[in-house]
Amino acid sequence: MPAGTYVKFTNHTDGFLQIDAIEAATGETQLWSEYCAYVGELVTGQHTPGVGEVGCSSKQGGENYPTISFGGSTGLAIAPGQVVYLNSHTEPGYKSHVYALRVSTPTAALHAWRQPQHDEVIPCKDGEQSTAGTPWRNESGRELHLSGASIYAESGRGTNTLSGPACIYVMTADGATKYQNCDAALRTRGDVSFPVVTIAPGEYVSAQFNNTCPAPAVWDAAAFLRVW
Repeated sequence: MPAGTYVKFTNHTDGFLQIDAIEAATGETQLWSEYCAYVGELVTGQHTPGVGEVGCSSKQGGENYPTISFGGSTGLAIAPGQVVYLNSHTEPGYKSHVYALRVSTPTAALHAWRQPQHDEVIPCKDGEQSTAGTPWRNESGRELHLSGASIYAESGRGTNTLSGPACIYVMTADGATKYQNCDAALRTRGDVSFPVVTIAPGEYVSAQFNNTCPAPAVWDAAAFLRVW
């Protein structure tokens, strides 16, 4: 597909499908670029958990795109009639992109809850900076489970590893910390898995990233939390 446009796929079956992974390829070899996936709504964030931007991957100059995946043995749930959008963030004149989706019958399908909820490209300045910390609340009326995340990280220093800590939290209904994971792997682009954590009705889940980088560069980070 040409630069600056998007492609969409619709589940025309009468049952759920599971996206195991998304791949992208481009003829551009010199410059930074990214591609992203969206479920149900083409927006760089989520107004409802799991609806909107559900995964992004970027490449530095001289790299190929890493695959967007949703855990080693899990995949992204796509309901009947639901639309999946794919697009790339490139400058005018960059090469076009080709996408491939690995789709299967659901065996371990889940949703991707974005944290922070909305994308914010942060201008670098002196001192450590943090992403927004607005959590998602479990309003499903049932117990949910958290088993990992896909991490997007642009440091503002030409790498995909942030300088400061990155943490995932589950909080009780009254705001107390029930679970905290600040593993160093959360600072770097890629997939992170950990033992299943429960999110009871009324409890919250969030993630926050910290980074230091020199102006006039920018940085950005997100965790696409695997929730089921």
